[in-house]
Amino acid sequence: MDQEVPKTISVPEAGRLLGLGKNGSYAAAGRGEIPVLRFGSRLRVPVVAFDRMLAQAGSKSSALDTASATGAFHKEAAK
Repeated sequence: MDQEVPKTISVPEAGRLLGLGKNGSYAAAGRGEIPVLRFGSRLRVPVVAFDRMLAQAGSKSSALDTASATGAFHKEAAK
């Protein structure tokens, strides 16, 4: 049987993937930290936007880790 990947997930599901509880998930969505689509009073998280957000966050933190490991971050901060 061919299982289709959902295009959206619930806010609590997205939060769970980030290690957040239900209230923390909705708070993060309200702050714009989790991308959401609103359908009336329902909020849904587009999987593509959520994956993109995580990929961008990973590339930013890995760039910071690289700069820190090479000392570039510390040299720049000392200026």
